[in-house]
Amino acid sequence: MNEKTARIPFSALANGQIKNSFEKPLHVLEKQGFHTIVPWQDHRTVFRKFCIEYDQHSDLPELVRFCEQQGFQWIDRSPGFAEIMPACCSKASAMAMLCDRLKTDQHHCYAFGDSVNDLPMLRYDGHSVLMGNGDPSLRHEMEWVTDPVDQDGLAKALNHYELTHQTTRETVGG
Repeated sequence: MNEKTARIPFSALANGQIKNSFEKPLHVLEKQGFHTIVPWQDHRTVFRKFCIEYDQHSDLPELVRFCEQQGFQWIDRSPGFAEIMPACCSKASAMAMLCDRLKTDQHHCYAFGDSVNDLPMLRYDGHSVLMGNGDPSLRHEMEWVTDPVDQDGLAKALNHYELTHQTTRETVGG
């Protein structure tokens, strides 16, 4: 546990001592035997998702089923690590909200991702780009795969889609 986290009893959440968007769903989790969470020490924080570690002793199918029944989505980030968040919240729902607000079509959007948690967003938009350092299992669903982040992958993808204006000495100096 690092200096930013501290274990507190679930009852602190259930009793409203910590304002949290998961208060009611957490109450259900407590009934299933989950009695401790690890929040930020800054108790003014509103939580949008849980991160959970599990091992070979976990009843993973049952936990995933339970979370989905309670209105959560389960995102398996890597073996032994997952994110749990309300099913109505995702990067895709954020993109949809932005498209609506900006009055643009999703097919005019470009999404860049590298992990399974980006998949809803990458499926939603018009142009999905996997970063070269991204999860290889996502490659088959992407419109384009660029170089890794540390090799200017984002800039190369923007150039690929002609979303930048590259200025060179030749065009500036004549």
